[in-house]
Amino acid sequence: MQNKLLDKVQEENAANKMNKLFKGNQNDYYVSMKEEDSHQIEMNKIQRKKVFLSGSEDEEERLPTPIIKQEENKQIQVYQNTEKRSSDILDEVPTQENIDDLNGISQFELSPLNIQTGKKKSKTKKNKTIKKKLKHQALPFNWNTYKFLLHYPLQHLKLTILVNVLIVLSAVAQMLLPWILGRLIDAITKNVEQAHNSGTNNETNQDIQNNVIDEELHSKLSKQFLYVLAAYTILSLIRAFANQIWQEQIYNDMREDVLKSFLSFDLTFFHTYRNGEIISRMTNDLQSAKSAVSGNIILLIRNCCLTIFNIIILFALSWKVTLAILTPMPIYTVLATLHTKLAKKFEKLGQEYQAKLTTLADEIVSGVVTVKSFCTEQFEIKKFHKQLDLNIKLAQKRGVNNGCYQASTALFTQLGSLIVLWYGGKLAMNNSAELSAGDLTTIILYSLQLSSSSSDISESFAKIVSATGAFEGVLDMLKWESLVKEAPDAIEHITPTGEIQFKKVVFSYPNSQVQVLKGISLKITKGEYVAFVGPSGSGKSTIMHLLERFYDPQSGSIYFDDMNIKQFKLKALRKAIGLVSQDPVLFEGTIETNIIYGTENYTKDDFEWATKAAGVWQFVSDKFKFPHGFDTFVGEHGYTLSGGQKQRIVIARALLKRPKILIFDEATSALDAESEFQVQSAIDELIQKGSKNITVLVIAHRLSTIVNCNRIIVLQNGVVAEQGTHQELLNNPDGIYRQLVERQISGRIDSKDNDGDSEAQ
Repeated sequence: MQNKLLDKVQEENAANKMNKLFKGNQNDYYVSMKEEDSHQIEMNKIQRKKVFLSGSEDEEERLPTPIIKQEENKQIQVYQNTEKRSSDILDEVPTQENIDDLNGISQFELSPLNIQTGKKKSKTKKNKTIKKKLKHQALPFNWNTYKFLLHYPLQHLKLTILVNVLIVLSAVAQMLLPWILGRLIDAITKNVEQAHNSGTNNETNQDIQNNVIDEELHSKLSKQFLYVLAAYTILSLIRAFANQIWQEQIYNDMREDVLKSFLSFDLTFFHTYRNGEIISRMTNDLQSAKSAVSGNIILLIRNCCLTIFNIIILFALSWKVTLAILTPMPIYTVLATLHTKLAKKFEKLGQEYQAKLTTLADEIVSGVVTVKSFCTEQFEIKKFHKQLDLNIKLAQKRGVNNGCYQASTALFTQLGSLIVLWYGGKLAMNNSAELSAGDLTTIILYSLQLSSSSSDISESFAKIVSATGAFEGVLDMLKWESLVKEAPDAIEHITPTGEIQFKKVVFSYPNSQVQVLKGISLKITKGEYVAFVGPSGSGKSTIMHLLERFYDPQSGSIYFDDMNIKQFKLKALRKAIGLVSQDPVLFEGTIETNIIYGTENYTKDDFEWATKAAGVWQFVSDKFKFPHGFDTFVGEHGYTLSGGQKQRIVIARALLKRPKILIFDEATSALDAESEFQVQSAIDELIQKGSKNITVLVIAHRLSTIVNCNRIIVLQNGVVAEQGTHQELLNNPDGIYRQLVERQISGRIDSKDNDGDSEAQ
């Protein structure tokens, strides 16, 4: 399912379009970050600007200008926005000055889906060609998006066929009702005329016989009308039931596929798009897409059937009246097309505004402690209100568009009725009596149905186009190309011994040109206990990220047991590594479910050993605080637990995997002295008992925790500056490690300083 999803997205030929526009590598569109002091790298706010090529007539204005640079005899392109970027709400700092400015500021840019207005004049033939293509993409008919969305109904082919058959049958039943009603009116009219004649003339046997026939016909038509009405009601109920199930199945498939795709992307994707935006795309945008491929498309099919049947029957009754009814249709079609195009534009912009609101709300709620601590409630409220004002302005534009369309629909509906009454009545009352009273009634009913179905077609189509416009935001994300990819012949099952080797590894984060690692080469033997220390930004955490292939180095290789880690499946590689990061992450559920998270096969003894080694068993055994033991619910993000308790649960989770390589990335930073001693003792015991069976890598700022390591590797400025045992490094009076120890003892550095070589800095 996931591969099909990605394949369909990649079929949109985005690469060919980018090559024509930029004549460069489409993977090189990023904004460079500012390089400052080597010890203090303060990165600018980076917002990766992806080129969006799927539907706006102003698309050309969003294309960044390529700047060609020469580096190591290779051309690389760094795309920068040539226009001055206005301040983004999320980039603002809460000062009194910008709080006052929030009372009424012009519209700001949205990223990464930035929509601007205005048109540029094309000066060359090439620019005119590009502009022509972009205008073509701005039409409401984005077939690539429709093609992508329509493959979901085909996955439930039987139910799709059933729903469509029910649509056709209910439409046929609905079309029979006016026809029977017209015949019934003719029968009633004839009976009335005969009754009037019987009061003035003597009835003959033939007249009596005709009255009996007319009464039988009246009774027969009445029964037929009731039967068809009952059939229409039953078919409509079954159709509504089947359609609801069909819609939910499609919606669930879409959400599952999008989530699978997002989880298949590398970490750069999640550092490029804000959490609130990703969540909004997965909820609001997919909800719109659901209405496009299920609800509104059903209405579109149904109304198309009704329109076709109406026109056929009207021509059968009177081609003259039918042509008169259809005369205003071309004008109405033009107005409906204009409404559809504007509706798509407004819906797409509305979804982007909604994504911005979701991001703001997510940041405010997740950072509520900081907001209250710094008394910035009013700042956050005004910032949120500023975005709401943009939604109001957009709602006004939507209101004008919808109001004009509904007014034109009502006008043409009444105009059609007037044409039928005037021209149809004229045909019914002339000497030739081309139309009977029943025919005229039938034509009136069918003309009303035609007006209704025609307007519903336009409305449904407008909603479908609007929904696909909103879904293009999701498609833009799905076009993401991960830099970390598996080889086609990657190995699924691996049993590494724990030997690790770095060979001339050079690495820079995707949105940075600063080299974090500069040709590092080192070898860690099986069962070795190694610690990495160094100043912030020296590359300690980066080494751990490369081991798990969260990123790939630009040059050089990493080996497990003389095999390049790129030869392994990502899942197999990561299952062989146990990682305990700085920030403990717990999921909704119990303590036990969080400990066994990601571990498929384990025994009761394994669970007991892991929890005791991590110190979880000890605090969970307190029945006063944890009466439910390991079945205690931790709450959202583990809010019911202390920081140290959460960290110990995460350590137990890693130990339960029984990995061959165990990584502690400042894992004991949140623990108190006693808990830290217990965990450190468990790690030391693990090393002694495991002997050569497990390799342990530790990142530590609290240097007292690594004195028992087999080797300490000191990193500085992306290179290995020193390495050796604790005592060997202390014996070097001018060594970096000795200086770090002396400063920590004297208290001049914070033992809980965060490692600054993560991409988020």
